[in-house]
Amino acid sequence: MKAYIDNSLEIASNKRKRIVTAPPINKTGSESRLQIISRRTFEAAVYKLSRSFEVVTPPTTPSDQVGSSLEVISRKAFEATVSKCPKTVKSPDGSIWIRCHSLGEGAHGFVYLAKLNNDVDTNGLPPKMVIKCSPITFSSSLSDEERILKSLSSPYVILCYGSRITMTKPPANGSDYNLILEYCSGGSIADFLKFRGKPMVESDVQLLSTKILKGITYIHSKKIIHCDIKPGNILLTPQPNSCMPNCFEPKIADFGLALRKSSVEYGDGSGHKRGTLLYMSPEVLREGFLDYAADIWSFGCIVLEMLTGKKPWSEFRVLDRKKLEDVIAHSSFKPSIPSTLSADAQDFLHKCLDINPFTRFDSTALLNHKFLSTTVHDVVVKEE
Repeated sequence: MKAYIDNSLEIASNKRKRIVTAPPINKTGSESRLQIISRRTFEAAVYKLSRSFEVVTPPTTPSDQVGSSLEVISRKAFEATVSKCPKTVKSPDGSIWIRCHSLGEGAHGFVYLAKLNNDVDTNGLPPKMVIKCSPITFSSSLSDEERILKSLSSPYVILCYGSRITMTKPPANGSDYNLILEYCSGGSIADFLKFRGKPMVESDVQLLSTKILKGITYIHSKKIIHCDIKPGNILLTPQPNSCMPNCFEPKIADFGLALRKSSVEYGDGSGHKRGTLLYMSPEVLREGFLDYAADIWSFGCIVLEMLTGKKPWSEFRVLDRKKLEDVIAHSSFKPSIPSTLSADAQDFLHKCLDINPFTRFDSTALLNHKFLSTTVHDVVVKEE
């Protein structure tokens, strides 16, 4: 196996060589290269309402944003984009919400953005919300997700506003189960990295990682394993008074695969091969052994992706899915950690991506790691 992998790496290297240069040390907030974009503009980019945007010179910004490498999308370009997007689908009289546009399709149904129908009693729902919709006969996963989310209350976890049953069109087709979730207009970290097109500076990664890790720590304190931590499931929502760069706070979302350790379904923790391949830990792929450490491995992959701008295991791009799965589960390899990163960042990643789940650092220990410890202190002071 090792000889095969080494040969594959050599082929990949000869085919296309990439040099990852170290990002400059971010000494002050004014030197941050984090892209700063408006809520409505980024929303348009994230949900692909148009294939191209007009890029203009950044306007004068507040002093704390000076030096940003942001590409600013003009108001004119945004309005032109919006005029091309599909019209809002009107719901029948009496419906609580009106469908706007689709946000995607998952394994258990459709996801779309909705706004309130002001002609009916909205029962305290927000003006905009995300609806996960599935035929009621296949809604067990959404029902489980709702049950878990309703047991959580954290600024680092997406909000759940409950669920509604609606009739399909025509009514003879049955009913839909609708899970009502918080709308995070900044999209996901996966969207942001794709939109940015390059690595993030370490200081920005430290801030985002601290918030995400606090969310994971909270989830684990409730004896819940997320099972699918990845950039696409870390959403960004604007918070005007936040100390975060661009005031985007990360929130953990999509608990469709989550398990509570005390549940009958979890059992003894074995036989649970679930998650997204590139972010799955070796023990989960190898034997379906699931514990909190699996989430920590996935979190480490997110941090690595933010620091490098590349997906984990990208050095194995010549391998097909089955062979890559064998590498992750049955070799001593871990995702490549560039030597160009700071010593603290490298050590932090090694602690997250320890092959042995029993010696892998837990979330509390990672929050006290030198890579994040200063950041944690600064964030607490600012929030107070």
